[in-house]
Amino acid sequence: MAAKHDAFTLGKVYQDEVKPMLRLVEDLDDILGGHKTSVALPRIAVVGNQSSGKSSVLQRISSVRLPHAAGLCTRAPLMLSMKNAPADKPTQVQIKRGKVWHDIDPKKISEDIESATNRLAGNGNNITDKMIKMKVVGPRLPDLTVIDLPGIVYSPKPGQPADIEERVKHLILETIKPQNTLILCVFAGNQDLEASESLALARKV
Repeated sequence: MAAKHDAFTLGKVYQDEVKPMLRLVEDLDDILGGHKTSVALPRIAVVGNQSSGKSSVLQRISSVRLPHAAGLCTRAPLMLSMKNAPADKPTQVQIKRGKVWHDIDPKKISEDIESATNRLAGNGNNITDKMIKMKVVGPRLPDLTVIDLPGIVYSPKPGQPADIEERVKHLILETIKPQNTLILCVFAGNQDLEASESLALARKV
């Protein structure tokens, strides 16, 4: 009975105190986005090698269908802000274009991310540090904000700059450097963790 009471108490504290603070943090991010501020907004950055399964892990967490393709799939940082909603509420998705949030079809999230990526990074294989921002509100979603980053690559493909490896690592370091960033490293099952480049980057900050 005590364990059940404790679980109920923690759930009530989360709903009454923690959850409103998370919503406030996300609202502050909307207001202060793009401006220097002393307010450190918490976030989780997903880091890993190319084709390590970063986007798949994020998709399992968020239930949001993200683009999947061979090679460099994530070419622009994606900030995905999720909010839980009652079970009887339909899923709502918005993407930010410039300073305006636009409603999009939940079934076309992947297509809208690809379109935003091409608009920011071009139609080739280049990357950009310009961030795509998306909000998803729906049942069974965690109250969580995560950033999906381009995977670490070691050799350029046709259409990519010769220094693509350095560019990706620089982008990752700049994103995970703030002290308010939690780093989630994703590895392939056959990867040697001691030789992991993502862990090496995380240890630098």
